[in-house]
Amino acid sequence: MGQYIVYRDILLETALDFELYLAITQGTYKSYFQRQLAQMIINRNQVKLLIVDAESEVIVQWIN
Repeated sequence: MGQYIVYRDILLETALDFELYLAITQGTYKSYFQRQLAQMIINRNQVKLLIVDAESEVIVQWIN
């Protein structure tokens, strides 16, 4: 999360027009990112998530 916020702030400061997503595996999303505290942090920091299946290397879900 910290690195995501640093990258997001750099993009904002330099006025570069990129969409930034935090890519995580399905297992990580199910184990940690669906918890109430994690959801609060994601919402407060407006983190966009990219959920991937690491084995098949396929994007499973985009969360804006």
